[in-house]
Amino acid sequence: GGPAGFLKHKVLPSLVHTFEFSGGSTGAAAAGGGGGGGGPLLLPVILDLAHKGLDDDKAYDRVVLQPVVRAFATPDRAMRMALLEHLDKYAERLSAKDVNDKVWPHLQTGFGDVVAVIREATVKSIPLIANKVRRCCLFLLRCRVADALLTPSVGAAQ
Repeated sequence: GGPAGFLKHKVLPSLVHTFEFSGGSTGAAAAGGGGGGGGPLLLPVILDLAHKGLDDDKAYDRVVLQPVVRAFATPDRAMRMALLEHLDKYAERLSAKDVNDKVWPHLQTGFGDVVAVIREATVKSIPLIANKVRRCCLFLLRCRVADALLTPSVGAAQ
């Protein structure tokens, strides 16, 4: 009970549910929902509340981390930007399996994004997860990073 229990068992799961189904994640796409929504704006709030309220690693993984990992599959740029901007708050809690199987396949598409800020945020995110990415992927990454940094933004070309 108490305020901490209410936060952990009611507020946080409700925020995570809203995050998943309003941010253009696979759940929203499957439900027919559009992208955008409030999901990206909720991410820092969720991470902050979870940091203070979920000291159990299994609960954190189930309640917060898995929905965040699933959100990498969304094509929504606002969601992708939020995930990349706040990666430093949850990267250390990601398992190598989740990074390689669920995060990396989607994260690496950011190297070729037409929006320069997504490419830059993708490049900046690599040091946070590099120790969990398979060596073969990191080798290929060197080429992708060089391409991402050398590709002019679409807006600049016009």
